[in-house]
Amino acid sequence: MDDKRYELVVSGETGPMLRAVFPGFEITQRPPTTVIRGDISDSAALEEVIDLLLGLGLHLYELRDLNP
Repeated sequence: MDDKRYELVVSGETGPMLRAVFPGFEITQRPPTTVIRGDISDSAALEEVIDLLLGLGLHLYELRDLNP
């Protein structure tokens, strides 16, 4: 199964912390939010990413499927 590309927008400016937690993902600051883009293998992996973000105390504002 091919990975799918997602964009997650979280609260706050996270700085280098998220780069360490999500290597291989694009991390972009858009104050007052942070945008995380990357390929995720399946729905279970997507849930793990979301759980990790929430565990870090970040609020997930938006989740976008970037696949055509």
